[in-house]
Amino acid sequence: MAPSPALRARAQCKAGKSGSPIDPNMNERILNRFALLKKKDRLAHAYLLTGAPNAGKTRTAVAIAKLLNCEGEKGDSAFFLEKDEKGRCPHYCGQCPSCKKIDSGNHPDFHRIESPEGESLKIEQIRDVISQVKFRPFSGKYKIFIIRDVERLTTEAANALLKTLEEPSASSLLLLTTSSAENVLETIRSRCHMVNFFSSSNEELEVSLKGRYNAASTSPEELHFLAYMAEGCPGKAQRLADDKVPSRKNTYIDQFLLSAHSDEFINTIAADKDRLKEFLRIVMAWFRDAILLKAHGDHKRLIHADRVDDLEDFAVRFTVNDLGILYRETVNAYKMVVDNLNVKLPLLILKEQLWGN
Repeated sequence: MAPSPALRARAQCKAGKSGSPIDPNMNERILNRFALLKKKDRLAHAYLLTGAPNAGKTRTAVAIAKLLNCEGEKGDSAFFLEKDEKGRCPHYCGQCPSCKKIDSGNHPDFHRIESPEGESLKIEQIRDVISQVKFRPFSGKYKIFIIRDVERLTTEAANALLKTLEEPSASSLLLLTTSSAENVLETIRSRCHMVNFFSSSNEELEVSLKGRYNAASTSPEELHFLAYMAEGCPGKAQRLADDKVPSRKNTYIDQFLLSAHSDEFINTIAADKDRLKEFLRIVMAWFRDAILLKAHGDHKRLIHADRVDDLEDFAVRFTVNDLGILYRETVNAYKMVVDNLNVKLPLLILKEQLWGN
């Protein structure tokens, strides 16, 4: 007799051939929670996934959709709570038609609602949800809607969504995401179960990145640097790695050491907000490392461990107190960039502190 899909999925997973790799952008604690809710048949109709930008909310929501509609289970729900060889739960088989259709965006019961960066979510998009949510699933157990960045709903769209939340469908699940829950309409928040994404430690991010990227091509120093730059967000760590930010690190440092006193350099770096944030985070780490070396002789925790000679040459020019001031000025500059305030002013202040002209 041929093995059941559940047994085939289990065998593939144990053999290391499963199509459901553990993605560092998926919060394992949250997936475990949804696996248990599914097993106990206690799912609510709407969840609000909230956390910092790039915390992995959308990827986790997609994983939840796979978990809930995976055909590899076939009643063997215990499979999804078993641990793999690294102590993690696979959650879904990744091999069945449902998982593959969700991956390709062709699943009839899986819908993603989002708008281009900076644009509002419009009422027409929510009306499309309303028209779909009342129908039973076409092939899966649940009809799932991921609505990204619900703080960007127009007033009309928010009111339309509220009506859907007040009259839920038994076989539909809404997964809303936001990076600023306080800006989501209170009446929407109150009708959703909150799911909080917490920042990962640098150590956790390094482990996740090591599992994702080839250890032979990514050094421990690069992993350490990426974890620092990601500020606790797995999605940001992956984006920075894919964007080859580690390869730009030393270019930024060279520019800082050789050109940061130049008004031309300040004008150039201030013109690109994303690159400016990268630059300031790297310079923050430079001052931090200089303090560690000068005050404690600490070589073990350096972000810029590959530039230790340059760090020592730089640190000898300043007192620990001076380095602390430079670090704080850089932190303030970074915050001003994040808050879309005047970015040139803090750069000019930093220039004055460093070179006095």
